[in-house]
Amino acid sequence: MEQLSEPERYHWLNYETDRFDRLAIVELIHKSVEFTIDHRELYCFCNPPEAYYERCHVEADRIIVREMENHMTFQGPRERHMLIVSIRRNLDTLEKQRMTLLD
Repeated sequence: MEQLSEPERYHWLNYETDRFDRLAIVELIHKSVEFTIDHRELYCFCNPPEAYYERCHVEADRIIVREMENHMTFQGPRERHMLIVSIRRNLDTLEKQRMTLLD
């Protein structure tokens, strides 16, 4: 039951290889997404502001992954939960500010 209470990404990416651990695999995914954004912009499937916005999402995701890794070292589930809720609130605030800038 304890394993089921871990973040969803632990369920999605529950393996490691000889070359890559879970965080390295997630970074490869981020690089793949960035490659896709670059090519969509290069071949005019999106404009530069849209590409920039998508890159911001990738960078935010990187930060979230690092922060979640750091917070998973805390022993108490209550303390972890409070920190995760705090991160979510901060992200929601940043997203609202970003959406205001786009309007």
